Amino acid sequence: MGILDTTTSGSHLDKEHERILEGLLARGEVSPELQSDDELQGDYRPEAIELARENWRERMVHEHESAAVFTNILPSMMEAEVALDFKTVLVRSGLDELRHAGLCGQVVQFLGGEAEADADLEIDPLPNHPDCSPLAGALRNVLFASCL
Repeated sequence: MGILDTTTSGSHLDKEHERILEGLLARGEVSPELQSDDELQGDYRPEAIELARENWRERMVHEHESAAVFTNILPSMMEAEVALDFKTVLVRSGLDELRHAGLCGQVVQFLGGEAEADADLEIDPLPNHPDCSPLAGALRNVLFASCL
């Protein structure tokens, strides 16, 4: 068990982090990230705000876990000798999940919370699938991570 914190380090790597995300994960001209002047509109009960914070905090943890799952598929893709573009898209999927975790953390902060959570940071290994070819095993893991 540990503390998952989705804020950036505040080091010189922050700009590189943003450059990588901007270049790899661009979604057109409209960015989903919250702006510093955004404010919550409406009158909400404190209990509702707390429920929303907890919901987004849980999503933050799940997105972070998903990044590890995608990353753990890469060795099986390499063993299966799949083309580079498949591996690149897989790595990008992991980056997408990290970005999603950060976005969820931003929503938690927007709602007045901290973008951190107690989380089990140990990741279970993916199955090896010794009963099939390396390609079929890799595809099983991709299907599990992406669809199931």
